[in-house]
Amino acid sequence: MLRLQPAKAITTASDGVTAASPPVAIARDFDDPYLELLRLLREAAEIEHALMVQYLYAAFAVRPEYFKLQGATSASARNLMGVAIQEMKHFDDVNRLLVELGASPCMERQDFPYEPDIYPFPFHLERLTPESLAKYAWTEAPSGALEPGPATTPADQDFLDRLGHVLGPDVRPNHLGSVYGTMIQRLEEVAAAAPSRFPDLATWVAKLEAIKDEGEDVHYRFFRSVFMGEHTAFADNTDIWSLPMDDPLYPSFPVPMNPTALISDTPAHQEDPIARKAWLSDLHYWTILMLLDLAYRHEMPTSGIAKRHMTEPLLALGIDLAANGHGMPFDPLSMGYAGGVAQAGSVEVLRRLVVEADGVARRLEGERQLPADYPIDINTTTTQQLAQMRVMDG
Repeated sequence: MLRLQPAKAITTASDGVTAASPPVAIARDFDDPYLELLRLLREAAEIEHALMVQYLYAAFAVRPEYFKLQGATSASARNLMGVAIQEMKHFDDVNRLLVELGASPCMERQDFPYEPDIYPFPFHLERLTPESLAKYAWTEAPSGALEPGPATTPADQDFLDRLGHVLGPDVRPNHLGSVYGTMIQRLEEVAAAAPSRFPDLATWVAKLEAIKDEGEDVHYRFFRSVFMGEHTAFADNTDIWSLPMDDPLYPSFPVPMNPTALISDTPAHQEDPIARKAWLSDLHYWTILMLLDLAYRHEMPTSGIAKRHMTEPLLALGIDLAANGHGMPFDPLSMGYAGGVAQAGSVEVLRRLVVEADGVARRLEGERQLPADYPIDINTTTTQQLAQMRVMDG
């Protein structure tokens, strides 16, 4: 868990609007910069993972009328799907650096509500609302962006006033960039005394700086524009968030907060097609993480398969679940994502997981309950690809 150095007091202006102090430093646990860097990288992987699924959950719940806000399956800072995919790329970079430094990859994240000390409020899987958007904008903001100053424009002040009104006066001045700023410092320390077996760490300093800059620039501006109702999806209706949340023109479907597919084994629950689609979505989510773990840990060519599971079945199920008022659960897998003690065992566990998903999907297909765009043959294809890799591995 990340800890913070003592924070400065948050000041309040005469008009009652809270002004943020500069972000505080991340407290250091280890004197050894290598150990400290690994600790921070694992924390960053968990944070990027959490942000990725939050943004995906919110994207799936966007109503079709606002497709420009939901977006497609390419990395972009102009829509929610694109930002989620960029977070996945950050997650990928952090894990690849962990492996290059000789550590194991990190596929885990905390369950929701997610309350690491670096954040000023708990995070949830939830629909888009002014409250959730305010948290995302705050988290992605660069240092100083939320403080009134000589360069503050009337539009900036309007944003700060609305943000302060939604978040309230008791938020702490911490942002995601402070995590990356500290990681870069520790990486530079390691690079200064790096043994020859380490990769070119100067290249990784540049990559971490690019991740930090992307969040503090385009992601922050994206969430600010959506929060203010200025995104192009709203067709100049800057009052979009003043609609009642049950209005059919409200930008997001009424999905539950922090849903799960693990809560019941009663016959009625097992026979509910929505519950089984939620379970199928978990199986695909876990498959994606296991495929990525194989790519990082064993250098297997499985990243592309993971991407296909995310952009095809996971996307189809996520949109379908949200339209039916459920929401994708993104439950953590209790047994972890490295299923075996060695590569062959991990591949076998993954193969059985994919076969399990195929059985659920085939039953839903027979009942005509699958989304029309669900690729029914993807699980068979994935098991065949895994079998071929096992043969190649010898």
